[in-house]
Amino acid sequence: MIDTFHFIRPLWLVALPLLWWVCWWLQRRRQRSGWQQQCDAELLPHILIGTAARRSSLPILLLWLTATLAPIALAGPTWQEQPQPIFRQQSALVILLDLSQSMNAADLKPNRLTRARLKITDLLRERREGQTALIAFAADAFTVVPLTEDTHTITALLNSLQPELMPAQGSQPQRAINLGVQLFQQAGAKQGLLLLVTDDDTPQAATAAANAAQQAGYALSVLGIGSKEGAPIPLKQGGFVKDASGQMVLPRLNSSALKDLAQAGGGLYHDLTIDNRDLDTLLSRLATRTEDPQQESSHSTTKRWQDEGPWLLWPLAVLVAAGFRRGWLLMLCLLVWLPQPAHALQWKELWRNDNQRGQQAFEQQDYATAEEQFDDPAWKASALYRQGNFDQAEKLWQDNDTADAWYNRGNALAKSGQYQQAINAYEEALQRAADHDDALANKKVVEEFLKNQQDQQDQQDQQDQQDQQDQRDQQDQQDQQDQQDQQDQQDQQDQQDQQDQQDQQDQQDQQDQQDQQDQQDQQDQQMQQAMASESDNQEDFTEAQKQLLRRIPDDPGGLLRRKFLYQYNQRDQHTSGEKPW
Repeated sequence: MIDTFHFIRPLWLVALPLLWWVCWWLQRRRQRSGWQQQCDAELLPHILIGTAARRSSLPILLLWLTATLAPIALAGPTWQEQPQPIFRQQSALVILLDLSQSMNAADLKPNRLTRARLKITDLLRERREGQTALIAFAADAFTVVPLTEDTHTITALLNSLQPELMPAQGSQPQRAINLGVQLFQQAGAKQGLLLLVTDDDTPQAATAAANAAQQAGYALSVLGIGSKEGAPIPLKQGGFVKDASGQMVLPRLNSSALKDLAQAGGGLYHDLTIDNRDLDTLLSRLATRTEDPQQESSHSTTKRWQDEGPWLLWPLAVLVAAGFRRGWLLMLCLLVWLPQPAHALQWKELWRNDNQRGQQAFEQQDYATAEEQFDDPAWKASALYRQGNFDQAEKLWQDNDTADAWYNRGNALAKSGQYQQAINAYEEALQRAADHDDALANKKVVEEFLKNQQDQQDQQDQQDQQDQQDQRDQQDQQDQQDQQDQQDQQDQQDQQDQQDQQDQQDQQDQQDQQDQQDQQDQQDQQMQQAMASESDNQEDFTEAQKQLLRRIPDDPGGLLRRKFLYQYNQRDQHTSGEKPW
């Protein structure tokens, strides 16, 4: 016990010297008051009764004891730990989002899919505890995010979900229901809620799947998207979707059929509303806070130091009672601060691992904190990439031999100026996934940039060669002129006397000096022009580089499209349903 004895809140012990000084000051003041100030010291023994003098020191003694015990109690003395149960929100929710073409209908402005995504965003914002998953479906169902407590990840991926991501069009909600049950069972959740967000006007085929989910312990609630009037389905290339007979398709919300489906699944149905009445109704059956059934007794509890300070309240109560009997109300001021409970763990740290805390910092664009929190090398590399540390990010991606890792390495190499290595990385990604559209597009961008750079370099080399040739031609002409002048001077020397020859020699020297000065000035001017041209080309090159690198896409939609297509090709049954919208 001695080894483990300590104080939970030791800062309260700082008040001890101050309270002792107050007690000493009150004692000194009491000793110098009353009869002691009015009578001589020699007369006091004859005037004061001994018992009265002894009683006068009792309040001061009580004050000393109270001033000592109160800070010790507030400091929280402890020497043993006590177990404390851990509670968590065990409600599990799987959102089934319809991504069929009919969700592009504009009877709800701007369209049905946008309104559905906004409603799911509101749901995730209000959902602070429990696990949530997201499934997208059309002719087949695919997991976007498995069951997790990190709702920010789901929110970040919502805007990239479009009908164009689905490998095949149609409406098969029964496949989404079956996949949602699988997610519950894989996570070990014995209870859960399936929330179907759809505009399907013929959902009768999903009744059997809803019954099976209810029998397994998972209720199905339905949120209807659309209106009874309906609206045509626009196409990206223009026009509207038509059926086999050439008639324009006009999907309408079938509320009665969707309500029957919800009843078959043991859940509730509600149309989409502007406020939260729909979510309050549909999510009312989610489980409330319960103890975590997955953890054993050794893991379902935590330990904290047991505060023994409250035991000191009993002697303090006796001292206060004595103070009341003497009319000494000042003692109450020392008991107004009661010990606060000790918190051994923080709630967020208890239910989030390092990668989840890193993901939260990443979504808040705090990439430095995210890089420190992440244990996963791929996520750590992404955080370094967003900070501009492209070389470090590329080194972390070297440990992964997947197509996406090679694609990310190519982006990092391109950003750091290693363009040929970036092209090689994109080629490695295409060897592992020939349908990697983003890698192919980025490879073409970097190749085009290198080609433009090479063309600019060739033009600069040609200009330099031309300048050198011009200089050589000028030098030859100058040499020929010098030779001619020398010949003329020689003829004149034969006809003139020695003095004239000396004068002519002086003139020739002056002329040579002038020619050299002119040639030097001309060379300096050409050099300045060449340097100015090189600077202009460098500025043009930098601007072109920035424009080309901005064209490198950074959209999770491409990754989801390839993921869905890969899973779709791995499955045996490929159906598009009775209607491809």
